[in-house]
Amino acid sequence: MAELKNFSASEIALHSSKKDCWLVVDGKVYDVTGFLEDHPGGEEVLLYASGTGDATQSFEDVGHSSSAKSMMNRYLIGNVEGYDADFRAALKEKVAAERRKEDSRDFWETRKNEQTLQLLDPRRHGFTCGIFINI
Repeated sequence: MAELKNFSASEIALHSSKKDCWLVVDGKVYDVTGFLEDHPGGEEVLLYASGTGDATQSFEDVGHSSSAKSMMNRYLIGNVEGYDADFRAALKEKVAAERRKEDSRDFWETRKNEQTLQLLDPRRHGFTCGIFINI
């Protein structure tokens, strides 16, 4: 097996989408993009776990089988630089900061759309619209 690459927290945090999904479990980095659709728990579970920064606790809490654990080797792409308890906390914070930025953008986009819809809502303006036909 080729030597594994080391990845920084910043680089790992960029890979948490359906098109590019990396997980960190026990200091190892897994590219699970190709496994999203096949995951028995659903792709949402993996996407959420990738967004937490470190999926170790979630992975252990589920109680994966030994075959599931051995299957992970197919997706192993590297190690996390300087992985330890402090690193886990720092990685979680870095990913959370990225998510906050994303959520902020989503919030303002949603708010803009809501305001546009409210402008078009005749009930907000105290009158009703209708079509009157003279027969």
